[in-house]
Amino acid sequence: MSDGFVIHQHHGNFLTGIFALLLVCIVGVLFLALGEVAFERIGFSSYQFVLIMVGTLVGSAINIPVLEVKSVEPLVDVHEVRVFWMRYRIPHVRYRQVSTVVAVNVGGAIVPVLVSAYILWSRPGTLPYALVGMTATALLVHLMAKKVRGVGIVTPALLPPFAAALISYILMPGSPALLA
Repeated sequence: MSDGFVIHQHHGNFLTGIFALLLVCIVGVLFLALGEVAFERIGFSSYQFVLIMVGTLVGSAINIPVLEVKSVEPLVDVHEVRVFWMRYRIPHVRYRQVSTVVAVNVGGAIVPVLVSAYILWSRPGTLPYALVGMTATALLVHLMAKKVRGVGIVTPALLPPFAAALISYILMPGSPALLA
């Protein structure tokens, strides 16, 4: 306690961790409960909802390679040379071949496509709305997508679901969950 400052040491790290874990569990249970209600309104049973969630979770670790794209990209090296106590930077360009694997994720692509196909098969009247909604959502996501070197194509994480929900509400205000 020098200079009149009081030093307070926090002793609740363990308790804070327990509360954080409890909060994550509560939010997770609420998310699953809301998801189950939404899927039941669409026409899925609780058992089918659990199968879809397990398929999504397990399938998220499985990527199916579709093709490999090869490209050549420049790599710039900079060499420094000292002459008469001066430093000069000399760029040197090399080209290297880079390959990118395009893959389809089972949990993020195949399971949702199967669920959507089942919904469209069981309710064929929603097909025109679904085509308009998919086109509008895909166009909006495409406009916001950016190509990031070393990562791939990225979009804001919540843009696709929010766009799908908003467009579904506009197209089918009576049952937007079915279309989304």
